[in-house]
Amino acid sequence: MSEDESALSGDAGVVGRRRVIDRIDDVLLAATSGISGDGRALTIVGGPGTGRTTMLDVAVRRATALDMDVLAASGADDESAEPYAGLHQLLLPLLLSRAGEQTGSLAVRVALGFAPGPSPDGRQVADAVSALLADHLAHRPTLLVIDDLTRLDAESTGVVEDLGARRLSRLAIITSVQAGRAAPLLGTRLALGPLTEAESGRLLDAGHPALEPRLRSAILAASLGNPLAVREIPRSLTEDQRRGLQPVPAQIALTSRLARHMAETIADLPADTRLLLGMHAIDPDRPIGDFDDVLGGRDALVAALPALGNGLVELVGATRMRCLHPVVLGMIADGATRAERDLAHRSLGAVLAVQGIPEPATVDAIASVPRRAAMREASAEATRHLGDWRGAIDGLEAAATIDARPAERARRLARAAYLAASVDLAVASRLVTEMRLHDPTVAGTLDGALAIAAVASRGMLTDLDMAHRLLEEAIVDHGHGTPDDPLLAEAIGELRWVCWLSGRDDWLRAYRRTLHAVGGAPRAGRLTRRAAFGLLDGEVRADEVEAAIGMVDDHTDPTAIILVAEAAATVDRVASMTHHLERLIELADDRGPVVPAIWATLMLADDDVGRGDFARAEQRLDHAITRWGSAGFNLLSWGVDAQRARCAAGVGEAVVISECVRRMTAWAIPRRAHRVVEQAARAELASAASRSDATVVLERANAIGPIGEFGAGWRTSRSAHLDVVLAARQVGRPDLARVHVEAMTRNGFGVISPRCRMIHLAAQALVLTGAAARYLFEAALAVPEASQWPMDVARIQYSFGAHLRRNHAVAHAREPLTHAVRLFDELGCQEWVELVRAELDTTIVAREVLGGPIAGGLTHRELRIAEAAASGMSNKAIAVQMGISARTVGNHLHHAYVKLGIGSRGGLRDALQALGIGASAARARIPTE
Repeated sequence: MSEDESALSGDAGVVGRRRVIDRIDDVLLAATSGISGDGRALTIVGGPGTGRTTMLDVAVRRATALDMDVLAASGADDESAEPYAGLHQLLLPLLLSRAGEQTGSLAVRVALGFAPGPSPDGRQVADAVSALLADHLAHRPTLLVIDDLTRLDAESTGVVEDLGARRLSRLAIITSVQAGRAAPLLGTRLALGPLTEAESGRLLDAGHPALEPRLRSAILAASLGNPLAVREIPRSLTEDQRRGLQPVPAQIALTSRLARHMAETIADLPADTRLLLGMHAIDPDRPIGDFDDVLGGRDALVAALPALGNGLVELVGATRMRCLHPVVLGMIADGATRAERDLAHRSLGAVLAVQGIPEPATVDAIASVPRRAAMREASAEATRHLGDWRGAIDGLEAAATIDARPAERARRLARAAYLAASVDLAVASRLVTEMRLHDPTVAGTLDGALAIAAVASRGMLTDLDMAHRLLEEAIVDHGHGTPDDPLLAEAIGELRWVCWLSGRDDWLRAYRRTLHAVGGAPRAGRLTRRAAFGLLDGEVRADEVEAAIGMVDDHTDPTAIILVAEAAATVDRVASMTHHLERLIELADDRGPVVPAIWATLMLADDDVGRGDFARAEQRLDHAITRWGSAGFNLLSWGVDAQRARCAAGVGEAVVISECVRRMTAWAIPRRAHRVVEQAARAELASAASRSDATVVLERANAIGPIGEFGAGWRTSRSAHLDVVLAARQVGRPDLARVHVEAMTRNGFGVISPRCRMIHLAAQALVLTGAAARYLFEAALAVPEASQWPMDVARIQYSFGAHLRRNHAVAHAREPLTHAVRLFDELGCQEWVELVRAELDTTIVAREVLGGPIAGGLTHRELRIAEAAASGMSNKAIAVQMGISARTVGNHLHHAYVKLGIGSRGGLRDALQALGIGASAARARIPTE
């Protein structure tokens, strides 16, 4: 049996429990008299220190006086997972007796390990125990007494429940249960409430009859009717204090014994109850109903029930809650884990953001230093909820200066540093340094590792390896979090960013193992549960994205908005998030977080580029550089370069592409940030495609990922798929083109979005011939929403027209080629215009529409080939670029020589310059219908 809770000897010392003792007597009398019914079972319920074990001791003494046998057991956490551990305690005396050796108890002996044999099931054990006890009860009435039934192993609990249901004659069952814990109902349930003041006084006087009156009153007030507190508190005082020779303490602390009981009780509460108590400990005067919204939609009063039941708190009126002992407030805060304290402050911050942040003077008036610091921290979180991240950082720094405890100061500085890593990297670096000075071990905590990793991964002097190591170790050490653990969600998000930026397959595999080790990604506000798992693999489904987008509003956390927007980007739905992304940019301009705003800018610009709106994309990028260019975020530097290079690829600005790619690779390669190198390759691929340089297209494609394997880089690609398939055909590798299209089909690329379906159909058409290809091209152009992506439509029209011309449908080729040249011209894509015009130039209709030859008598194709040859390209290279044979190139050059009056390619450059003919000379009027 567990340690006696009040250390009383003899029933005479039990005060205020007459009703309970009478009920015990009734149960024992019913058993000794052989009376049947429910009256032979009793469950005693009480909170810490109320005397549950004392009442069981009373029952044992009274049963012994009635000449009853007693079989006792006590539940314990360290044995609760061991099958039949409780039954072993109960039945050991019988198993050691002669009656216990009878064959009827074989199942029991096997279950408890005293005999060999196959393990019996629960019903067999219950029947055997019943038979064993029935045999024993025929000789002597017996009391089964079990302390802390809820800590008994499940198998033993099931047998005890079965015995209660069988109502064996001459058997009494008395158990104790901690208040607030679910337990089987065995007979009558009797609660142990607090003692009255008079009863507490009698108990105190019995142990300490000569206490100084003021001290006696203080002890009674502090004990709140708890028998253990009444008896133990005087023992925590000095002899001089008990005699009145020293002043009474301002607040009498609980004894270590009662404090231990209280701490165990708090630890056993459900997670939402502990969260509620954590917020109450910070803001004890707040109406309980204010906490409803931060408890997952659950009524706060319902969440409070376990704490009410075990005597930790009480309701004051209909709206407020009060701890029954002032010290419990501190115990709730001190007993919480770092993650629980973090969650309590953030959750209370969400409440304050709605209900109103207290004035600084009100916070400063709080007498308790830890609670004053906690309220300042919660106010800072409320400020963050309202969009002022800079104010939140200042508030967290202020909270850290109030509470000088190293661990708490470091925790608050870590939180401030993490927020600052999205606002001002210089401030974040300073806070990380201060954090480590106050607590050198903080790097091993999840919040400390998160702060350090955020600074290490977001600045220009990026150390991805250190960030990855710190985060992975801290997340695994943190262990399983609750579905709403925001600290774990942030750490997983940061690890995901580091793994994504690295682009290393081994890190991505380790990321998935880490997620599995901690039980998966937290819910993070119920918005991004799926996105947290799927974005690295491109496996987010459109219906899930639609649901997530529908849940975003103006109060959604910026990080969650970016996650949803990333998910939207994977299904080409960024446009649905435009309002929320532009709001993030506005917030950053007004004391909000900068990193989410940079992401928002880049995603919107990427969407603009995909739609061919290069001017709008450039405007967004210019604003970002102007506003945040000096902040030192690597994301802004290479991200803007990546989008500018894509814009330049669209409009044919080779110098801009070269400069952007040079800067990106110079930063990324030493840091092994392979994703940035991949982004540079995308821009170079797009530029090469506009020049019809198939060799470079295929070379840069392999930097994104092996063609045909469809890795993570290809899942998020769009137009590049068409470029690769077309380039493979141009270099005489139709097998490579088919392999890539098959990979697109196998990985479900065509079902991701209407845009992907359009591209997939066109890619399939490129590897087919005849009517099948024509059907797929037409199906691609007829896809709903196709007009939203004019760049893709123009490319498909160009490919369609080229296919028709090569299949001798020259007249039919005019329409798609004409549409393509018009679209490219409207978008400002001059290199594409020249490419399509060259294709049009091969048709008789095109020559008529374009108004005949250019100055010097050259056709458009002759001019283009002549310019390419003048630049130093070989006939073979020109043929690959233009998708024609080397012999055809030679024929066109021969005609050009004759028309220009020269004998070899050595005179081409001078002849063209003499006529004033350059690339711009090929621009004739756009054909009309």
